[in-house]
Amino acid sequence: MAVTTTAGENLLLNAGGQLEMARPEINRAPTPSGESIQVTAGSVAQARDVLRGMKRKYPKLDVEAALAGAETRRSYANGVMRIDLNFGGPLSGRSIVKTALALAHNANLPLDQCRDALSYLRQADAAPCFGYYYADDLVSCRLPATPLHCVAIDANLATGLILGYVEYFGIHRAVVCLGRNYSGDRRTSVYALDPRSGETLKVAVCLDFDDADVQAIYNYERDDAEKRQAAFGAVFGPALAAHQAAERDGVIRDSLNFTWANCGGVPDQPLSIWRSLRNCLPIVRRRCGSMSLG
Repeated sequence: MAVTTTAGENLLLNAGGQLEMARPEINRAPTPSGESIQVTAGSVAQARDVLRGMKRKYPKLDVEAALAGAETRRSYANGVMRIDLNFGGPLSGRSIVKTALALAHNANLPLDQCRDALSYLRQADAAPCFGYYYADDLVSCRLPATPLHCVAIDANLATGLILGYVEYFGIHRAVVCLGRNYSGDRRTSVYALDPRSGETLKVAVCLDFDDADVQAIYNYERDDAEKRQAAFGAVFGPALAAHQAAERDGVIRDSLNFTWANCGGVPDQPLSIWRSLRNCLPIVRRRCGSMSLG
């Protein structure tokens, strides 16, 4: 996903949560013998693609030799990024309803009884048949810190309602009224998965609502701002903490690997700890900043 930081940096946020350069930087400077070209890329693969493109203009360019002399360094964005997590609008609303209707079809419910959903999907000016729901958590057996995708339907003869529930990433939650005047047997179905792995999850969804509840949901009377924020925090808080821990561990691991490779140790020979520390500490300080040993 393309993101722009507060410092004006154009970056890409990949699926693993790492930031990458959106495009390589190419700086040219004239020299007495011709031209000096400096390429800054987000990865070796990206740098190789740039150099291959330049080789068409400079046939004598040795791509692999240039890559062998490349310097690799870790850097961080200078600004902070803002990610828009809003979910709404006519197209997203129809997507929610279509998802619930698909599960109803999969559960062999008669779609001719899902008239509210069909009307909303087929008529451009039809009133929405869903509302966002955060009054309480309708999903039981929810795994903590899991960005759950979930869709459920409940066709209830007692209320005459065919209701649906759609949740994305554990944070966007909506109740759908697919149809009214249901006349069949009670029928429920739930499908949930962890979008990070595709693994299906066993959960239950309670859709014990009547007509008055549905109208309150449509009027956004069950959309609690504090509970909505809590739903966001329950997913994003642990995810951010895990990402920060992984980044910290990676920096420490890379620094230690570099340090041990440059501490003056001889293969197959005993390693003098004091000699190693004396050689290593200046390197560690340069890479990690000031530190103290207890």
